[in-house]
Amino acid sequence: MRFTLISCVFLLIMFTGCRQPNHGFNETMDLSGTWNFQLDSANVGIQEKWFNAALNDSLKLPGTTDENKKGIFLDEKAIDRLSRVWYWKGAAWYQKELTIPENWAAKNVKLLLERTKDTHVWFDDIYCGYENTLSAPQFFDLSKAVKPGKHRITVLVDNAKLPPVGPSHAVDERTQTNWNGVVGRIELQATDPCGFDNNGATVKLPPNPNGYRVYARVLAKPTDEPAIGLYSSLNFVQDENGYDLLYLGQVTSTGFSTPSFEFTRTKGQSKAVDISGMFQWSGTVCYFAEPTDGFSSTGVACCVDSNADDIFEECMSATGEPPTCPAGYEQVTTYCKTFTAEWIFNVSDYVSLLLGTSNSGVKLLQIRFYPN
Repeated sequence: MRFTLISCVFLLIMFTGCRQPNHGFNETMDLSGTWNFQLDSANVGIQEKWFNAALNDSLKLPGTTDENKKGIFLDEKAIDRLSRVWYWKGAAWYQKELTIPENWAAKNVKLLLERTKDTHVWFDDIYCGYENTLSAPQFFDLSKAVKPGKHRITVLVDNAKLPPVGPSHAVDERTQTNWNGVVGRIELQATDPCGFDNNGATVKLPPNPNGYRVYARVLAKPTDEPAIGLYSSLNFVQDENGYDLLYLGQVTSTGFSTPSFEFTRTKGQSKAVDISGMFQWSGTVCYFAEPTDGFSSTGVACCVDSNADDIFEECMSATGEPPTCPAGYEQVTTYCKTFTAEWIFNVSDYVSLLLGTSNSGVKLLQIRFYPN
């Protein structure tokens, strides 16, 4: 997108005046434990509406089909990668009975699956969405389907259907393997309908090499002194092909760090607060190929390419003077660029930054972006 004729971009967040607790959502329901389960080798589950039927097996989540000994028994003994005793690639259905409490009747409810693959979700017989995110949590909005009482949630995971990520750590047999299942947190999150949740707001702006000045202001006329806190976090970094940039060595292991801001809207005229620091980063980014726009210094990394496919399965910093690598590691020159308070979207072309809030009584929050 070309930056032209834009004097200001602003994000307006409206609240309905209720008080929101600082943790972002009111209640959670842990769904870890025993789930009903069924493999779908013929891929007929959607057509036959398995979300309306009882599944014929069970397992433990969080976990994978490998860990639960489901699928095809291989008992392989590979020497160039992880050996898999159990293997499954295809559709697998997961189902759990649960009871929604009465006090969730008027709340927004989301399902969190912290890490999984290509996924469809049903609440009873109501379809609640599709996700294929590999390197970030998946969220499904169940609000329109949820009612107090006993219900059934069904998740279809198909690890045979993958986004175009190439040899990514998330699916490579030499690293995580292309497992089927759900790992990490599995929970329902209930939020007041007037509140913000932990997903935050996704910020997308026209490219500007000089970055932006960012200001936040609480609007409306409060009767007391409501407060709101802002925080930012790097959700994930990928390029246009879905490759993990940490894996490619384009972002150092120190990651991104941004400060947080808290301010209170008092009676009278509201002043804008400069929150530009939430979108700035200082640190060093290293590349394996010399960048066309120059670099600050060179370094040495120690990497492993076990099958000579020009993809490093593992890298670490060289130690000593002169820098040396352990046995079995290849010494690779890196080209590093050092940034100081850089506009975060200039560090990588493909950064997803989440802006979240903790709200207590604020009705309207305005965030403005002014190009430098």
